[in-house]
Amino acid sequence: MVLRCWKRQNVVKVAAIVLMELFVILLWGGENLVSAQNQAASTIRIGAAISFSGPLAREGNSIAKGYELWAEEANEHGGLDVGGKKYKVQLKLLDDKGDSSTGVKLVEKLITDDKVEFVFGPYGSGMTIAASAVNEKYKKLMIAPMANAPDVYKRGFKYLFGLLPPANRGAGNHVNILRFLEPKPKTVAVVYPDDLFPSSTAKGIKEEAEKQGFKVVYFEKYPKGSKDLTPIISALQPIKPDVFITTGYMEDSVLLVRTSREMRFNVKYFGGLDLFLHEDFLKALGNDAEDLFSHAWWDKVANMKSDVFGSANKVIELYETKHHTEPNYYTISGVATGEVLQSALTKAGSLETDKIRAALLKNQFHTSLLAVKYDDTGANSSGSGVLIQIQKGKPVVVYPQELQQAKPVYPKPPWGNK
Repeated sequence: MVLRCWKRQNVVKVAAIVLMELFVILLWGGENLVSAQNQAASTIRIGAAISFSGPLAREGNSIAKGYELWAEEANEHGGLDVGGKKYKVQLKLLDDKGDSSTGVKLVEKLITDDKVEFVFGPYGSGMTIAASAVNEKYKKLMIAPMANAPDVYKRGFKYLFGLLPPANRGAGNHVNILRFLEPKPKTVAVVYPDDLFPSSTAKGIKEEAEKQGFKVVYFEKYPKGSKDLTPIISALQPIKPDVFITTGYMEDSVLLVRTSREMRFNVKYFGGLDLFLHEDFLKALGNDAEDLFSHAWWDKVANMKSDVFGSANKVIELYETKHHTEPNYYTISGVATGEVLQSALTKAGSLETDKIRAALLKNQFHTSLLAVKYDDTGANSSGSGVLIQIQKGKPVVVYPQELQQAKPVYPKPPWGNK
């Protein structure tokens, strides 16, 4: 009888110990499960399909470095503040290879498989038009750093927001500066590759030139990716325009300059877009890049105010520390894309898409690239950029006058007379 009682007591003790151990295990495991869930819940997933390879690789890689710098800095400072809670950034970048159909598939993968909450855009208006249809379908916000062809924002999309103002506003600086040059030019020629962004920009320049009283004597497109532009220059030689402006991409811009030199096509003003400032463009042309004018949305001389970093100079300093070289304007645009999202999240105080969208439309944002104020279409209605000229092998700001680093060299000396 006593033995049975002793056995029962020990069985009860053992059972109690086992139950206690199970409770501890379950409690520990539960705490870790909750911790894991909290950790997952405290992460914001952002994805982008961008060109690491292919014809747009130079620009795509530069923008990606900007995305990465912004994300790294956000995480090093505890994450993004949303309603008083901090969220770490989880960034996933995929290679669209400069192909729009690939970009569409990758954006869909990012949204459906990788469960990203937000999408950053690819390089270029054409790529963005294709990819943004996907995030519109899934009602995911996309902020696009390099899509400013006006047609991008004429589709009635609710979830696409651009960083750059419409192309014709900035490229119009090529026309604005002409009013201050002596002797004042009278005739303008504009050429462009047959593609969305270049054609939209070229049309904007033509309209602005005519509006300001200049005569557009030549306005012509050429096949995208053309390897021979002698027909364009041959047609221009007898016309002898004072001003020649191209909205071409890297390779055809280099080709236009080389063809102009070889055929001794001389103008008083030779202008292009920001690719004129790219180190590969300058390296390819050497002395032939001298005295060319280029529009740019950003230059470090402006030292733009930033809501996130304080100033553009701070971003430049951070990038130089990490990469031992200065960032280009594409990289700064990548950083600014993150800055806009970060500020919008803070102002919205929520992760709800409609509230973030409302914050984007309501507020003005100061980024390391430029000021951003959205209109109802999702286009940036602020900013006009600067005009830069290559002088003694280096880019200098020549317009607007309040930011001028040097007076413009005008008229442009003939080819070979340097």
